[in-house]
Amino acid sequence: MTKPDAAFFARISDELDLGPADIAYVGDRIDNDVEPAARAGMRAIWIRRGPWAWIQAGRDVPVEAAAAIDSLEELPALFS
Repeated sequence: MTKPDAAFFARISDELDLGPADIAYVGDRIDNDVEPAARAGMRAIWIRRGPWAWIQAGRDVPVEAAAAIDSLEELPALFS
C-alpha cells in the first residue's frame, strides 16, 4: 500500500484514531499527496519546496488544497 492509494490515507486515519477531517496532511506533490489526501477527507496542505517545487513551479494552488505554504514554519499560523 503506497501513495496515492486510498488505503494509504485510510490507514493514517486508522493508526491515528482520528477522523480524516481532523488530519492535516502536508505534501509536496499535487498528484501523490494533495489530491488523494483531499479525496480522503483530510485537510490537504501543499508545501512548495524541494525538487517537486521546481517541477510544479508556476502552477496555481490546486483547488483541493486547503492551503499552500513554502516552509513548514508556516504551519502553526494555519491552525491559530
